[in-house]
Amino acid sequence: MGPQPVLIRADASVAIGTGHVMRDLVLAKALRREGVPVTWLCRPLPEAVRALLREAGFPIIQIESTPGPAEAAAVINAAAALDAQAVIVDHYRLDAAVEARIRGAGFPLMAVDDMYAPHDCDLVLNQNLYASRDAYRGRVPLDCRILAGWRYALLREE
Repeated sequence: MGPQPVLIRADASVAIGTGHVMRDLVLAKALRREGVPVTWLCRPLPEAVRALLREAGFPIIQIESTPGPAEAAAVINAAAALDAQAVIVDHYRLDAAVEARIRGAGFPLMAVDDMYAPHDCDLVLNQNLYASRDAYRGRVPLDCRILAGWRYALLREE
């Protein structure tokens, strides 16, 4: 039996752009190089983004859920079906309450953030040049590991 997969929850659209998926694609490829399978959980994607993920060899699960309890349930169900070892969320509309439900279901959670939003996660990554660990004080659980700053930047191989 191989390593358990990681589930990435991110979206892309004409309205919100592709930045979240593109930065998470760097992380997904790094995980795969370490032998960790990655599956994406997304709302309907623009065809170019869907093709990019498929050409990179990543499975995509499409959902139609809305933020809140239905979103949490969709993530939990997908993670459970995959027997995922962890969930990564990179989404402005998923709040700490959704994250708390995911963690409460037993899935370690990483949040990719660049706005110092409150999170209920085990690990937060803010790759911005001047990101500050201190800015998350009171916004994440006390035991949350914080990766902040340029040295954690998700850069494409190119």
